Amino acid sequence: MIRTLYANGCSFTEGKELEEEDPEILALASSRDMAARLRVRAYRNKLSWPSHLGKLVGAETVINAGRSGGSNARIVRMTYDYVCSYLAAGGPADELLVCLGFTHLVRAERLVGSDSRSDAPFDDDWVLMKMNLSRDKHGATKEDLRANKAYYRYLFSEEQATLTYLHQLLSMQFTLSSLGVRFHFHDGLEPNAPLIAKLGVRGHHLLRFIRPGTHRSIHPVGERAMEFQVGYSFEEWLILSGAPRALGQHPLSEAHRQWATLLHCEMKDTGIV
Repeated sequence: MIRTLYANGCSFTEGKELEEEDPEILALASSRDMAARLRVRAYRNKLSWPSHLGKLVGAETVINAGRSGGSNARIVRMTYDYVCSYLAAGGPADELLVCLGFTHLVRAERLVGSDSRSDAPFDDDWVLMKMNLSRDKHGATKEDLRANKAYYRYLFSEEQATLTYLHQLLSMQFTLSSLGVRFHFHDGLEPNAPLIAKLGVRGHHLLRFIRPGTHRSIHPVGERAMEFQVGYSFEEWLILSGAPRALGQHPLSEAHRQWATLLHCEMKDTGIV
């Protein structure tokens, strides 16, 4: 029995733009008032795919920790924190299901240790890093922008980020497996398969250790090899399926419902639920 569903990811998990379906909530989306932001978050939580999936698996508690612009580093950091806290508090491992929608591997985050507070307390003191970081869209400060520019100019490389992504997948898989926690992964945005294909011998041996059925983009090839395939991310499915999208191309509630149903069917087929 699954009593708790924990989900994490980026805007496609958070449910960005779902407020377009409710004029009253839409009017609050651009507000800086904390109460208004919390109302928007609560509205998104009710209609995004984790909520639908929670109903399908019979979960009593659904936690949607997704955040627009969130990185894979954030997803992994928060998942470790939640799962360890859950188990330390006596939560049964076999009653927890973890579902992660990994995002574009270019994104990162940094710890700044400021006194800033957000509508998502787990993001306090952490700052998003991405190539198109801006003051208007992301609320970045001058210091954030300087650090961000330096990171992508001098420290970031596509190959290193791709290897890090594979390490993150394996880290999550091995940890959750060893703790007896059920889990399922998918890519939220554009596929990472083309970047992984460029790695050659640097990364392909890592794919062999991904358990079949736990990541919907990774499939067996022959008896021992695994391959990361294009065409299985939420964003790709959304475009190909013709499911309803918002003005900014994020999925609307019916698309979230269909995606949750698809994930549930796959998890049943592989014995995860």
